[in-house]
Amino acid sequence: MALKHFKILFKAVVIFFYCLTNLNMPIFSSLRKYYILIVCLFFLACQSKDPIATAEKIKLNLVDPNSVMDFSKRFASSEVIALETTKNSLIGEINRIYLYNGRIYLLDRSTNSVLIFNRNGTYITKLHAVGSGKGKYIGIMDFTIDEAGKKIIIHSHRPYKIIYYDLDGTFVSEVLLKNYFHNIGVADNKLITVNSSEDEEFLAALSNFDNSGIEPFIKRTTVSEMFKSFSTIFPNILSSKKKYITFPYSSTVYKYEKNRIIPAYDFDFGQRNMPDSILNKNLTASEIYNVAMKNDYGFFITNFRETNDFLIFSYGKGSIVIYSKKDRTTECFNFVKNDQELINFENLFGHDGDDDYILSVKEAINFKDQMLVYRSDAKSWAKVPAHAKHIDSVLNDKSNPVLILYKLKSK
Repeated sequence: MALKHFKILFKAVVIFFYCLTNLNMPIFSSLRKYYILIVCLFFLACQSKDPIATAEKIKLNLVDPNSVMDFSKRFASSEVIALETTKNSLIGEINRIYLYNGRIYLLDRSTNSVLIFNRNGTYITKLHAVGSGKGKYIGIMDFTIDEAGKKIIIHSHRPYKIIYYDLDGTFVSEVLLKNYFHNIGVADNKLITVNSSEDEEFLAALSNFDNSGIEPFIKRTTVSEMFKSFSTIFPNILSSKKKYITFPYSSTVYKYEKNRIIPAYDFDFGQRNMPDSILNKNLTASEIYNVAMKNDYGFFITNFRETNDFLIFSYGKGSIVIYSKKDRTTECFNFVKNDQELINFENLFGHDGDDDYILSVKEAINFKDQMLVYRSDAKSWAKVPAHAKHIDSVLNDKSNPVLILYKLKSK
């Protein structure tokens, strides 16, 4: 039963008992102690869903978000993965990346496919079930992986349904829906959905895999309504240490925990906090975004991940934040200069997977341009790893993108 329906029923029971206990009859007077107990339980039930008290406040010490970080300061190793290009594996755009069990799963909405590569970038297969009938769809909105159940879960927005496949793309089952969601995730045999097209009161919900037992979380606000039609190319839900949910207009990061969606972290950008006055000027979402970008406010938080030691996310025009949980220090930059292996990093793309990597997607033409600069100088070219040189030799302008992975040093 949804939380709001549960509260309505509970209130009715409380009122009913109140009426009984106030009747001037001995049998009902004995019920007064139970009435008090019910009232207490009701308020505890309501307060247990109040997420504000659980958020951890994180004060960020931002200096220059457009600075360059040295690779050796924070990272242990780098990795370059060229995604194999064949007639079956052509990628139009990458909308989600899931690193799981030695494989790379990529969502490409432009071709309505989930492509599967091994960790070296070799193409394995793809899930492309466009059509009508069971196990088929016209359009993919999002996908996730149920690691416990070893299934790929696809959310189709044409028609509205959730479809379950095994990890190689074989159809298992499906559930029809009344509406669609922007993003999905999964935890503890629960489906996490964000930004329902139907529910006007809540931004997220949990449900069983058969779409029963729907329970809403995260009430909509005036600001969320302003940004209702304003989306990012990055997913709202990402998996790392836990399942995390972000909204670009909010400084709060939510998480799934024990059958609830609650705030995990609330970021304080100090002087770079978005002034409340800007949100109250009756501006459009695009106008607010432009003001935030111009003034470099702590706005447009995306790509959030958590490791054992760090909180990582991007904001604004691509500034990357790495916050140390142990010493509470903040690194903020938009470019990593790698003098060891000459594979630089920019444009964070938050991926799913519990690991110590940050990831970036680099178009093949941009990778080749970078290699061309190094090739013009003998000393620089000598430093480029043999693997990167080989990738450069097999890429052309129409090749699939290259993934750049940096592994964080542990504390």
